[in-house]
Amino acid sequence: MTVVERIPISSRYFSQDDRIEIGDGLAAGEAVKGIAVRIGKSFQSVYREIARNRKADGTYQPWFAHNRAHVQRKRPKIRVFEEVPALRSIVAVKLAKRWSPDQISRWLRRRDPGTPRWHVCPETIYDGVYRGLIVVAPPRRACARDARTGTVAGAADPKTVH
Repeated sequence: MTVVERIPISSRYFSQDDRIEIGDGLAAGEAVKGIAVRIGKSFQSVYREIARNRKADGTYQPWFAHNRAHVQRKRPKIRVFEEVPALRSIVAVKLAKRWSPDQISRWLRRRDPGTPRWHVCPETIYDGVYRGLIVVAPPRRACARDARTGTVAGAADPKTVH
């Protein structure tokens, strides 16, 4: 099975061309440090790549290594606020009451010690707000009433006739 990359991966990871260079260098008996210099990676990374993605018999084959690395690559996790709508609504209510993410995080741990899925760190709450998973209603503004007359500031004077 050959894996076709739909989105090019970052240059900090090994590409298929890098893995071909590693395979060719090893087949030619080249030193790993020389291969690393040629492909522009650290020799520790190349050693790790060889150890992690070689075949069971100990040989390094670039196509096998690339497919294996693709399969082992982490997939995006479902965010906790997408998965648990009840948690999302509770956090939104607390944020609307002007609680900080730190306070909410500590409160959730104390409220549900037996539910580790609900133990979210403050950064997770910030991430949920940033990504739009948690919609916080803006706090209601207090009416600016004049203490002496009881009228709302900026409103038309009820005593005046238009």
